[in-house]
Amino acid sequence: MTKSCSKCEKEKELDEFVKHKKCKDGRAGVCKKCVNLDPNKSKYHKQWRKNNPDKVKKLRNKWAKNNRDKTQKAVKRWLKNNPERYKVLTKKYNKKRSETLHDDYVKSAIQSVLKIPCSEMTPEMIHVKREQLMFSRALKELRRAVNESN
Repeated sequence: MTKSCSKCEKEKELDEFVKHKKCKDGRAGVCKKCVNLDPNKSKYHKQWRKNNPDKVKKLRNKWAKNNRDKTQKAVKRWLKNNPERYKVLTKKYNKKRSETLHDDYVKSAIQSVLKIPCSEMTPEMIHVKREQLMFSRALKELRRAVNESN
């Protein structure tokens, strides 16, 4: 089925128009291409996204959930095209997690030593390991400070 764009006046397929609940056919009167060319529309949308970060996040998550295959393909494509950026981001992410001693980081530290699954770890084990890691880091800092002063 086709529809005529009110801006460029070209006959186009319905999927070339954005969805709009209030229109009879469920599509806006202006095609996607013309909407993207309108600088006022893009400024409005940019401002709206800036003012409504929670709504934007919710909408993106909803879209990603409903379009899981597209999301996975896009991620794979990005990883393939940006291997160096991925390395930097992964390193930064892992450093942050290790610095904050996130539960997952502590669990992986326990797993590497005791070789037990996470499901068998008790909160006490996690707490003790976190304390041990904090102590060993403090000790390392102290040693570094002593070496620098000598």
